[in-house]
Amino acid sequence: MTDDRNAIMTRLRRLLQQLADDFGTDASSITEQDVIPDTGILDSAGVIEFVMLIDNAYDLALEAQDMTIDNLGTLSAIAAFIASRQATQS
Repeated sequence: MTDDRNAIMTRLRRLLQQLADDFGTDASSITEQDVIPDTGILDSAGVIEFVMLIDNAYDLALEAQDMTIDNLGTLSAIAAFIASRQATQS
């Protein structure tokens, strides 16, 4: 069963904020269209950790070719990618 977009966005925001808290930053002002690596909220290791959290939370089995800015760069792109993956897994 697929999650609706609002539920996905809520969960993504929660994951990002928890990770940002661990890094001593604040992700509350991030919009759906902000390119996460460009915001400075997470360093490169943090971005990788965020991708791993998403992969685990949604059981995506990400592969190298999936890890692009188009798929995982913004909250909006991530939500669309997750919804697409869930639709193909149904």
